[in-house]
Order: sequence, then C-alpha cells, then structure tokens
Amino acid sequence: MPFSVADFAQVLLVICTVTSACSAQPTIWGLQPGDRFQAEIQVSRRTEIRIGDAVATKSDSIDTLLLRYTAENILPGGDLAVRVSVMDVTRRPGEVSDSPNLTGVQQFTLKHLTVVAVVDVDGVVKGISGWQEALRELTNAGRAETSLLLNAVPEDTFATWIASPFWIPKSVSQIRSDDKWERIHQLSLGWLGQIRTIATCHAKPVTGDSDDTSELASDRSIVEVAITGNCRHVTPQPRTEATQPTFGDFVPEGMTFSGTGILNPAKTAAPPDSSDGDDDTKDSSFEPLLTPIPGINRARPGQSCPLKSLTLSIDCSGTATMTLDDRQTPVHFRHSQQQTTRILSNAVYR
Repeated sequence: MPFSVADFAQVLLVICTVTSACSAQPTIWGLQPGDRFQAEIQVSRRTEIRIGDAVATKSDSIDTLLLRYTAENILPGGDLAVRVSVMDVTRRPGEVSDSPNLTGVQQFTLKHLTVVAVVDVDGVVKGISGWQEALRELTNAGRAETSLLLNAVPEDTFATWIASPFWIPKSVSQIRSDDKWERIHQLSLGWLGQIRTIATCHAKPVTGDSDDTSELASDRSIVEVAITGNCRHVTPQPRTEATQPTFGDFVPEGMTFSGTGILNPAKTAAPPDSSDGDDDTKDSSFEPLLTPIPGINRARPGQSCPLKSLTLSIDCSGTATMTLDDRQTPVHFRHSQQQTTRILSNAVYR
C-alpha cells in the first residue's frame, strides 16, 4: 500500500508531539539544549602529614579552573545531559609548601578536556561519562598508576569537582526562606580513603551585613544559603602491591564542613564581551584569576544562573597506620580545603 499524504501527516504530528513533550519537560534551571554558562572554580588546599617521628611534610597549593557548561540533550524524566569542558587550568603554590614541584604558577595544557554529566531536575549529578579518561589527563597518570588513581578518586569525588554550580537547584523567585535540601560532597585523601559529607543547604534571608551580599540587600527575594555537613570517613579499597604502603586503622580526630551560597538576582546580565549590563568580570569586588573565553556573546532573555558564588570548606585530621614490608608506622595527617565557585557574568547564553 502506498504511503499517503495523510499517513505522512499523522507521522509528522506524532514526531512533533513527542519532541514538544520532551522539550517541555522541566529541567534544572529550565535549561534547554544549546544553553551554556561559564564558571571559575578555585580550590585552595593544605595538607600536613607526619610519618612516625619524622618531621611533618606540608603541601599547599591553589588550583583555578575555568569550566564551560553546555546543555546537550533532555533525557526522559527531565534529566539533562550537560557537557562540561575545561577551558583553562592553573596551579600556584600557597603560602607554605615543602613540595619542590610547586615553585611558581603552572599552566596545564588541557584545552577542551570534556566530560558529560547527567543532571536531574533537582541539580543532582546522577552520572558522568568520560570521567576516567579526563582524570588520567588531568593528573598525567601513566598506565601503571591508573588503577591506584581510580581507587583514590572515584566517580563521586570527581562529580564533586564539577557539580557545585548545581547546588542551587532553583531560581531566586522559587526558593523560600527556610527551604532545605541536601547534597553529597566527597573529598579524596588519596591512599587514606575518602571523606564523604551529607551537606544540608538552608536558605536564609539576606541580612545585608555581609560584604558579598550588601549590593543585593535591596532585593527582598534574594536569599543566602548556609551549608552545614555531616562527615564520615570511607575506608580505602585494599591494595595488593607489595612495593606500595597500605593504610588502615583510621581514627578521625576532627572533621568539619561548612559553606555559603550567594544567590544571583533574578535578572540576566550582559555577556562577557559586552559593555552593557552587569558583568562580574568588571565588578571591583570580583577579580577572576582566569580570562573568560570569548564566543559566548548572546544572553538568553530572562534566563540567569541562580548561583552567584558558592564557597565550601572542609577540615579533617586524624591518625592511621601505614604498613610496608610487614612493618607498621603511625601516621598523623591534617587536610583543609576551600572550594569557591563563581558564575561568570551570571547569565545563560546561546
């Protein structure tokens, strides 16, 4: 039987209906395929390790990443496939470091290193594709080091690095004072295991006392998000390499987690290369360490990132036992880390 014009019209109607229903599904922030934004993430960390009676070794560094987030596809249920591209990375030593490898600012050649994250409508990263390959490239790990690396930095830990913009799941107008929601934060301690935190985000009215929020205090819809966390240690996977030390008997001495999120006014800012509107790169209170990548030059009307900035701080210390060649040695460590995420220009672009 020949395919009639009426049959074709029915098929076209079904396709249009399915496409329309898919695109009409709610997504995180209402993002649609083609929407994108940029974030600068700065991670400062300090680690101190003392093995036995030896003098403690200190490491202190500051990493800055410029990431571009691009909405790719809307999946069933409103999950969104988001391509996360590393546009620039630098590392510089902190105030105190015993590492001979940190003698100045290091620039990494990681242009367009990309992973794809699946983000649900509540801003939870449900999975990441390409993270193992990205991790190897980020750390320049060889084949022999890959298995150790993947044990030290599992997928949940990698997700923590890129998920911070989505810790604020709704626009300013949708968040009510005293709203609460949870996020998972996971920190790698290398061979010592992981610190896994269930973080509680609590929306609070802006008081106007903070320097970060004073410019927004006139907008009564603006809220600040206070973040607290319940931390626990995750034991590292057992390793069988006879030439490598193993760590056990972890005893935490202290683990604290806190943070603050500053929400963005419900307005769309100008693109980074425009002279109009509000642009964080021109705000005297915000000096980006990396130069925003050009090419995002058309703001989507009425669409802005709910998050202005997010700062997460974790501090942990404890003891463990290192075993090597059947000899056991006590280890004492302390690690503190602060991660600050800033959305550049506060807007979503096409």
